[in-house]
Amino acid sequence: PQLDQLIAIMTVERNSVESILGGGDQSIPTVLDENVAYREPSQMYAKHGLWFTKQYDMILGGKWDRTEGRVLKLGRYNKDQYQPHSLEVWRVGHELALDKAREAGTIYRTPRKGQ
Repeated sequence: PQLDQLIAIMTVERNSVESILGGGDQSIPTVLDENVAYREPSQMYAKHGLWFTKQYDMILGGKWDRTEGRVLKLGRYNKDQYQPHSLEVWRVGHELALDKAREAGTIYRTPRKGQ
């Protein structure tokens, strides 16, 4: 049941973002207010992001008014996943991954002895 509940919330979240970006499925609900002209997903998250966090946390054991679930515990101890650090962590991680890919490409393009 937890997985089904998580997928249901993720589906609403994804459809909300896709609706802002010009897509979306009319048969799937969103959290969007009809009288708000969202130009980008960040506007939706500014207004409804806490609702998503609350839903995920409650599904994963949080009582919200008394007990942290796994989502809030993750946020407390893994600050790299959330603003303001997340963009910098993403950039550094991807630069490292690109460096490793270039290094691997150089290693495997070089003929080995005996070939």
